[in-house]
Amino acid sequence: RYISVTGVQTCALPISEGASPELRAAVEGEVRKALYAPIDSDEPQTTKDLLMSELQARYDEMTQPGVSDVLVDFEITREAAILYQNPDVVTVDVRSEGFLGGAHGFNERTLMVFDVKNGKRITLKELVSPTSQGVFEKLVEAQFRRAREVPASQSLEIGRAHV
Repeated sequence: RYISVTGVQTCALPISEGASPELRAAVEGEVRKALYAPIDSDEPQTTKDLLMSELQARYDEMTQPGVSDVLVDFEITREAAILYQNPDVVTVDVRSEGFLGGAHGFNERTLMVFDVKNGKRITLKELVSPTSQGVFEKLVEAQFRRAREVPASQSLEIGRAHV
């Protein structure tokens, strides 16, 4: 059995040539945090070695006698790419998928938007004004329903969790 971790070199992200050092440093730092984030906590973890140690510990725990009858491969792939950039903002798409035992694998996507001028990460609250929040939420929900073919009459709530 094996554990596989795939990452990307953050310096390979094609940020426009005129980007400031602040922007490059901010993007690289945030992407590194996302690529090497721990699996089950919010603790900062910024190296592949630390992530591998966490995965190895989880794998060792799962493969103890009596814990599981089935030996499975652990796999996690995380990658980052520039999704969009213009003279004002850069949007980075970070994707994570894998299988760490249990019944199902996982798939996550995080979008990060950066101000080109100062390298600061821009939050959703800064992108969408309070007066536009309701309209924005309706547009997002409509797109979600359309993409997943969920009729308006069907709730997006599953138990206590929202889809």
